[in-house]
Formats: sequence, C-alpha cells, structure tokens
Amino acid sequence: RQVKAAQKVGAELVELHTGKYARAFHDEAGDAWRAEHSRLVDSAALGHRLGLRTSPFGQVVSGSRPYKIFSGLYTSP
Repeated sequence: RQVKAAQKVGAELVELHTGKYARAFHDEAGDAWRAEHSRLVDSAALGHRLGLRTSPFGQVVSGSRPYKIFSGLYTSP
C-alpha cells in the first residue's frame, strides 16, 4: 500500500525497513522472519514494476545469509 502511495506522489525511491526482519531472524521467531522476508521482496518487486528504485533501510544481520539476501531489495527501473 505504501509503495503504491509513494509512486502516486512522485517518489523516485522507496526505502524498505528491514528492522522487523532482523529482529525476527535474531529472535528465531519461527517462520516470522520468512514471512517478513517475503514481504520485503514483494515490496521491492512492486516498486520495480511501478518504476521506483528500492533500497533496504534499517537493521541488518551482518555477516550472515540474511544480510546477503538484502542485495535483492536494491532495484532500479
């Protein structure tokens, strides 16, 4: 919803907050981190389809596999 709103107001870039993902991964909260990862990837894909650049923003889990998956959140139209 917010990605679409960003496009409507003429934004060029959308930052995708990764804090909830990082906390869920760190806390090993079952599948919560997988669900949050899917939300982030879906948001990045939507932004790309709408002609927006997307970028992750917030906490990361450095040096780990979850950190590496954030590279997929950087998009350019």
